[in-house]
Amino acid sequence: MDRNQFIVLAGGMPKIPAPRNYLARKHQHEYFWKFFAQSKWRKSVKAIYSEMSVDTLLRKRIYSIEHIVPKSYLRTCLEQSGRPGIVIHSAIYNPYNYAPSHRKVNASRSSLPYDIEDDVLFKNIKMKKAGSLPVGTDFEGEWLVPQRSRGCVARAILYVAILYGIDRIGKDAVEKFIPWASANPPADWEVAFNRWILKKYSINNPLIEKRGGINPQSLLQDNELIQSLHTYCKHVN
Repeated sequence: MDRNQFIVLAGGMPKIPAPRNYLARKHQHEYFWKFFAQSKWRKSVKAIYSEMSVDTLLRKRIYSIEHIVPKSYLRTCLEQSGRPGIVIHSAIYNPYNYAPSHRKVNASRSSLPYDIEDDVLFKNIKMKKAGSLPVGTDFEGEWLVPQRSRGCVARAILYVAILYGIDRIGKDAVEKFIPWASANPPADWEVAFNRWILKKYSINNPLIEKRGGINPQSLLQDNELIQSLHTYCKHVN
């Protein structure tokens, strides 16, 4: 499979309202928080980097949307490669790049790159009643991702990278995240979210659930797909 075939399988680019008509808070409620607000996932799903449940985040009004591929990085990459403004807007507000987060943790992660070498915690972010899971960076200043969130992070990175034509996330080639996705299958809530977005947006992440007879695991093992991404990036950059 090549990149264009993946885009078709994913339902194409999400049709997000043009920037002049766009209200971020309304969009993020409608296409993200609404999924959790009145569902069984509210109490069982945890913030992407900490032990707090989505229910706690929402009740205490300390919630924030984490952009797994940082907005600033997406904007810079796509602007430098000459993508139209509507494509950049679509990338920044694509719900498959969202994750529930604690506001303070989200601000601390900022646009830091992820640690993929399994380094140990060096700088801890102190949070009241955050649970036992340490949150912070390694000695290189790279952000540590809990084991339970690595699959979710990797699938978002790979989806965004292929869809919008970005073959590196910081210093790392996107294929370095494939082992995370392979070793950590989608949680039940990820599958439910994928189906929910499919109904609302007519798009999906093929790396989450079988679509068009194509199994996610086969996509993760498809060297042609990643090579077509690199080829595309060389062409536009």
